[in-house]
Amino acid sequence: MVAEYGSARWFFKRRVGRYEVRQIALASQWFRLWRPESVFDLGCGIGSYLAGFEACGCKVAGCELGYDVARKYIRGAVRDSIFKWDATIPMTSRHGADLVLCLDIMEHIPKDKHATVWANLKMLGRGPIIFSGGLPGQPGYGHIACMTRDQWIDEAQANGLEWQQHETEEALAAMDVIGDPIQMRDRVLVFRRVKA
Repeated sequence: MVAEYGSARWFFKRRVGRYEVRQIALASQWFRLWRPESVFDLGCGIGSYLAGFEACGCKVAGCELGYDVARKYIRGAVRDSIFKWDATIPMTSRHGADLVLCLDIMEHIPKDKHATVWANLKMLGRGPIIFSGGLPGQPGYGHIACMTRDQWIDEAQANGLEWQQHETEEALAAMDVIGDPIQMRDRVLVFRRVKA
């Protein structure tokens, strides 16, 4: 997996001041929408979203390829709930959750590895899967696989997930309550497993 940022301390350190409180606030908005008992974050960084869901009473877990570097910046409340894992390696079902997050990691992963990540999300998600992927021209570090919203939807659906338009609109409305503090409103999508 291409994840050069996983070894860069600055990548995680700047998230503490720039994003942490905003991500915790957004997690509380999404909690109000779905009321999950359990949440899993695939590519959780320093665990800010997990900290927000944990504060709402959820059982949380997450994985991060750059865990060894990120660990220093992870909040104590969720530190033991996060483990090192490469999202391009198949996961086991023991980590399934009512709500799954995969936010801004897929654009860092080569396209030939995307199918495994989608399979992991499909296996993990018992309910909504909140996803965001980089858009063409989006600034950032290590963006090697940006696609349009329609392309992300098509790729997810080709891998056994269904785009949930209504739930996506609800997720975006929840973000609007706090003014889209992460500036990712244009790329958030909600998926669910295809019903058998």
